Amino acid sequence: MKDIPMNIRYYMAEFYGTFVLTFIGVGIYFVSGNHLVIALSVGFAYMIGAYTLDHISHAHFNPLFTLAAWVDGRMRLKTVGIYLFGQVTGALFGYLGHFLLNAQPFFARDLAFSARDAGLFAFVSFILVYIYLAVSEQKEKRALLGLSVGATYAALTVLTMLPTYGLLSPLRIIEIQNVGMMLLSAGSLSLGSLLAVAFYRQLKFHPTPYQQKNADQ
Repeated sequence: MKDIPMNIRYYMAEFYGTFVLTFIGVGIYFVSGNHLVIALSVGFAYMIGAYTLDHISHAHFNPLFTLAAWVDGRMRLKTVGIYLFGQVTGALFGYLGHFLLNAQPFFARDLAFSARDAGLFAFVSFILVYIYLAVSEQKEKRALLGLSVGATYAALTVLTMLPTYGLLSPLRIIEIQNVGMMLLSAGSLSLGSLLAVAFYRQLKFHPTPYQQKNADQ
C-alpha cells in the first residue's frame, strides 16, 4: 500500500467501509424483522470497518462525519470530495449486492416524515456526530472509536426505527420515493451534524472552571 497515493487509499477505505455498512446494515432487513437484531447488525457493520480502516481514513463511512470533520477544520475541501465519492459509490455497490442476492430492492419506498420527524433526524444526527468528533480527535481515545460509534449506531437505530426507519445517513435517501421527503431527511441530518460541530467546538475551546483554575496557578 506504500506505493498507492494517499488520496486513492482514502477512496478505497471509504468505499469499502461504506459498502460493508450499507450491505450488512440494510441487508439485515431482508432476513430479520427484529429491530434489535437490525440495530446490532448496523453497529457491528460499523465496527468491522472502523477496526480495519480507521488507520487510513478515520472511518467515516457516512457523509455526516465528513461534513463535520470539514467544518471542524480537520479536512481540506479536496479531501472531502474524495471521501464523499468513496461513500456514494460504496453505498451504491452495497445496494447492488442485494440485487445479486435476488433480494427485493429497498429503493423508492413510499416513506413520509412529519416536521416532528425532521427534528428527530436532526437530534439523532447531533448525538451520532458528537460522539464521533469527541472520540476520533485524540489518539488515546481512537481505540474506542469502533466500539463507541458502533454502539451509538445500534442504540439510535433501535430507538428511532419506527419514526425514521433507521435512516442515519444521507446516503440512504435512495430508499425514499418522494423527493420532498428525501430533502427533508437529508437536510435534517445535515443540520444536526452542523449543530454537533458547533456544540463540540464550544466545549473544546472554552476551558472548564477546573481547567481555568489550574491554568491560573
